[in-house]
Amino acid sequence: MKISKKCQLSAAILLLIFVSSSLSLAEEVKGECSSDAGDESCSFKEPSGVYGSEHPRELSNDENYYGCRIWIAESSIEGAGLGVYSGAAIKSGQMVGEPDIVIPLVDPDKRIWSPIHEYTWNGELLDDMFFENSFVAEGFSPGLGAQPNCHMGLNNIRMSLTSSTDNSGLHRSRDPAVGSFSQRYNYAKVAEKDISAGEEIFINYGEHWFEEREYLVGVIPFQDDFERSDRIGRRIFFDVDTLPTDIWDTICNISEPRLQRALPTKAKYYKEIMSKYNGSTARASCPNSIRSPQWLKENGYCVDRLYAAKSTIPGAGRGAFAKSALKEGEIVTISPVIHFGIDQIPIKEQYRGEDEDEHIFFQNTRGMQLLLNYAFSRDDSDVFLAPYAPVVNFINHNTRGPPNVAIRWSSSKYHQQKFLKLSSTQLLKKKSGLMIEYVALRKIEKDEEIFIDYGESWVNAWKEHLENFEPSNDSNNYVASFEFSSLHGNEPIRTLEEQQTNPYPSSLQTACYYAVNHDPTVYKFIKETGTVEIQTNWISSPPDSECLFPCSVLSRSSNSQERNKRKIYSLNSQPEQYTVEVAPLTNEYLPFPCLMGKNERHIVSNIPRNKIKMVNKEYTSDIHIPHAFRYHINAPEGMFPDAWSRRNNTNMTVLSENMAPGQIDKMKLMESGEEFANFAYTLGLPTKITETLLEYCNKMGITDRFRQLLYTKAHEPSVGTFETFNELEWFVQRPHDYWNSDMHWISPANAEAHDDYLRVLGEAGFDEILDIIGKNFAWEGLVCFHVTFIGVSQCEDGYVHYDFHDTGGKGFNIIMPLILVNGSKPELDMHSDDGESFVGSYKYRHNIASLMGDNAFHATSAINYTSAKEFRMAATVYVADVHEWNVDNILSDYTQAYPPKDPILLLKDAGKHWGKGKLPSGPRIFKVKQ
Repeated sequence: MKISKKCQLSAAILLLIFVSSSLSLAEEVKGECSSDAGDESCSFKEPSGVYGSEHPRELSNDENYYGCRIWIAESSIEGAGLGVYSGAAIKSGQMVGEPDIVIPLVDPDKRIWSPIHEYTWNGELLDDMFFENSFVAEGFSPGLGAQPNCHMGLNNIRMSLTSSTDNSGLHRSRDPAVGSFSQRYNYAKVAEKDISAGEEIFINYGEHWFEEREYLVGVIPFQDDFERSDRIGRRIFFDVDTLPTDIWDTICNISEPRLQRALPTKAKYYKEIMSKYNGSTARASCPNSIRSPQWLKENGYCVDRLYAAKSTIPGAGRGAFAKSALKEGEIVTISPVIHFGIDQIPIKEQYRGEDEDEHIFFQNTRGMQLLLNYAFSRDDSDVFLAPYAPVVNFINHNTRGPPNVAIRWSSSKYHQQKFLKLSSTQLLKKKSGLMIEYVALRKIEKDEEIFIDYGESWVNAWKEHLENFEPSNDSNNYVASFEFSSLHGNEPIRTLEEQQTNPYPSSLQTACYYAVNHDPTVYKFIKETGTVEIQTNWISSPPDSECLFPCSVLSRSSNSQERNKRKIYSLNSQPEQYTVEVAPLTNEYLPFPCLMGKNERHIVSNIPRNKIKMVNKEYTSDIHIPHAFRYHINAPEGMFPDAWSRRNNTNMTVLSENMAPGQIDKMKLMESGEEFANFAYTLGLPTKITETLLEYCNKMGITDRFRQLLYTKAHEPSVGTFETFNELEWFVQRPHDYWNSDMHWISPANAEAHDDYLRVLGEAGFDEILDIIGKNFAWEGLVCFHVTFIGVSQCEDGYVHYDFHDTGGKGFNIIMPLILVNGSKPELDMHSDDGESFVGSYKYRHNIASLMGDNAFHATSAINYTSAKEFRMAATVYVADVHEWNVDNILSDYTQAYPPKDPILLLKDAGKHWGKGKLPSGPRIFKVKQ
């Protein structure tokens, strides 16, 4: 019997409703995957076994892979790089691997991002990290805090919410080493389910991580999607052979995209998912996530040979120690490294304007990031390498003798040896791929501390620091929050009134664990202060729904007041209850539990004593001490290639001499006159074009908007907003973070704005330019299909890219400078046609356009105009001779909101502005709707 389309759809919808409403699962399957989205509606084809076609082995709890608990090897997620594997079975709730150090990164310049931030967690990593500073708080947790990938259908470890915090008995009033190492350690990872030996370790990045990177990784299933897919499999398991194919295809087609990626391509595959993977579509999506001992031995590396403890070197904090004896020449451990540039080192001085959502970046710095002390570099290089294997960041320099370990580039097949042939500029555009290994220089005994040589310049810098060390005037009175809590942790918290006569140390403040109550008892507006007062009772909540907020104690229960008078501080006493005023946090990137209205004040009653703690006020902890020791670890002589040295980064200059209007020439090197790219040209412009476009930007408010974006409130990378300029809708966007700049684009968002831009070009005489290009290159026709304005004030290391690729030489991006910065060095880096080698730097000039065609690789040069509060602005117009054979390549890198990325539409417009027609002119023909 043939089923009608209407019946197929009805049956599919009923099945989806039925399984989605069912809550009965044999086991909980948590999920979000990280495989790229494909063309098919449902993602998983016929599944293969964990070991080829074998059924996955059951591993005993005492099984241990070659005496190693933690391995690194290629991840079972395709394209995810290295992964981490457990070498032993681990029970739920047990600690996984060695505890990590946490290195705070505070107040980096958000306008320039770096891959280092892909390996950090935001301030919720530890509950009090948002109190370190006012703006951006991140934590770098090497080892299992940075190495594991995320597959949320298979996530098996979680972060601990606490760590140990101390200064190893040191104090800023007497010890020069204070502030030079992180006081946060023992940051553990815990198994949230049983983990088999050989199983890849996954940690939850959070759904937002994938949503923000959907342009890179595609649509990824989340936890609920895998669970729904599992429920569907259980419901139809006995009917998969008789379920009509059309109904299954309809289920796939009407499902949300994330669920589509969790469903198998055919219903019959549920039989194999049931038999091989116990019904888990998440496990089926990653069939090699449990590896055999032999595979790990042949393809992996043990990173479980060290543990951390208090160093034997006075004042050094904690150190790394050998778990077992090691032979001379033996590899102690191996570590991938994250490379980053010198612009990631400063702690930027910032402040907020009158609008609390806006803040200004100063050129001044508060100091240097503590991460510098944990990174390898050379004195003549701006390349820094941060290792992120377990425990390696605890390895100290031996001030009392020679080192027993040295580092070198890894011989691992996972080490990207080709990166060593790149210049520093090219390297810093790449994602991580370098690896180092730590090699024993002599026999090392069990429990012996591991040391490496930090280098002569580091030793000299440390000696100078010791000689010049002078404690600040108020250092004797300084009390860290962890010190105060260890001495007074059982005492009642003082009220505001009590603090008038018995204040806390000036570096401390009170903070309360609180789950924001959105259904308050009393809600009122305080007109005099412009704040909203919310009165509510404290409610016990799960830790992941609470946040640590600044709070002030208004009153304390009478029971605790009596105890306070009698100075009775017993753990067996009834806990105090407090009424507090909770204030919002001021940091960026706050997680949902930490969000409060900026004008809100919550009066919360009945908070127990154990939900209130002392924390440091912002910028008062030891890492913020002025002149705290900061110096990189020197990589061994000869380890860094010469191409990473500053002395080898001298640039050739691309010729940009004065040109007559209409003159068109290939770009050449000034020194040699050599042409270096087949489709990179310069073109002389009439003055009227530049003047007309600049006047248009000024009148429309586009110039002022760039000034706001670059100096007041920048968009986040890859974020776009629709905004109105002079009654026309435009799209304001910032490119992805790998562009490493604060560049923004403002382009038409609809036909009205697009037509307006083209009319301005027509009024400026741009038809003459199109005629010159069309005739010079013997094109058949020409259309201006992509128009925008760009602005930038700062770039660390521009993204190397092309604007056109394999169009047959039939397309150009015409870049026309409108605002330039006096005295600026060259602004555009040019590369060879293969994009691999840097050629030289090009300097923009007024009334000279640059034409970037097929494979004309280029990047924004490293520039910084922020000290003078200036910026560069340009107009860009993409033109092309469109044909059926090249239309797809013309649109391959299209990024704008309008016109839509539609090859049929672009073919229809072929030759519209030269050849078959010309640019529009006269008044607007569209009536703008209010």
